[in-house]
Amino acid sequence: MGRRDVLVYPITSVSIPPDPADQLKLPQLDVDSRRSDVISLALVFETKSPDLEHIVTCIADADTQHILPESFVTRFLLFTDYTSLESYGYRGDFITRMVRIGSPNLKVRGEHVLEEMTGILEILFSFRVANHQLRWGLKWISPEKNFSYQNSKLTFDETTYLKKYLNANGKSCSTAEFRSAVGELRATFRSDHRMQIRGHDFIELLTWYLRKRSYRAFQKFSAEVVRHNLLSQLRTDDLVSEGLFAALLSKYPASDVSS
Repeated sequence: MGRRDVLVYPITSVSIPPDPADQLKLPQLDVDSRRSDVISLALVFETKSPDLEHIVTCIADADTQHILPESFVTRFLLFTDYTSLESYGYRGDFITRMVRIGSPNLKVRGEHVLEEMTGILEILFSFRVANHQLRWGLKWISPEKNFSYQNSKLTFDETTYLKKYLNANGKSCSTAEFRSAVGELRATFRSDHRMQIRGHDFIELLTWYLRKRSYRAFQKFSAEVVRHNLLSQLRTDDLVSEGLFAALLSKYPASDVSS
């Protein structure tokens, strides 16, 4: 993007005080995520080193921010335009290109793949967000065994999965309450599916789907390989119009960065 002398650090390389995250109790769709640490780091900069505003920017996955917005008073924090970084790779042409390279004989269009997957991914997202909204602290279980691909159609046994999910967490008697919360959330969903699809769910379902459709070609592809394949197709022109990257370009003008 015409910027040099810019360093990007993963949150795993930074050690921050634990107190801010403990006080925030931030909702997260992934218990293994370091999202709360990114937000906490931004708040630490705000209180401890406000003069670094034009030097440091923390970027966190939006996660539930578009559905259940929370206010963080800090100039050091930006969110992804959609739920997560992986959402920028939620594109039919990217999937088509990956399929053509990995399995040339598989005649499938990426746009069709997304059409099949989107409804399932939004269901999974609504389950995750409902759990956070209700503050039940349910432990997530993999939905993979409830996916199927038969008669040229991808399906998800939502009823069986929900029953298993609630039973495993001792909430089988609260199905009606949970479904009510899910229904209310889905009524707030937007036309842009990337706002209500968890990135990791997208990658994991896509990996499962490709393995089922191509038999051998994608068997050795891990979810991480699929993720990197999709994101590696992004180009500068794909990103400059996105809010996050436009904000970064505005904050760090090329004239302010030494060549």
